[in-house]
Amino acid sequence: MPRGRAGVERVSVAGSRTLAQTEGGAIAVTDWRRFATMLGLVALPVFALDQLVKLYIVGHLRLFEQIDVVPQPAR
Repeated sequence: MPRGRAGVERVSVAGSRTLAQTEGGAIAVTDWRRFATMLGLVALPVFALDQLVKLYIVGHLRLFEQIDVVPQPAR
């Protein structure tokens, strides 16, 4: 196995946009700011709703209390 800098490539920073080669040979532009914004618009409401549900449960249930979500069938 060779030692030293063999196989090491220089990496340049492209800012918020990077180019990606697609299967058809065309170059697609990935806008990471837009991706992060869209992810935040989905993740933050889900996180907030999760926390609100947990606060409701802590405030309305006693320790080890169970609630049947699916009722048992009558026998």
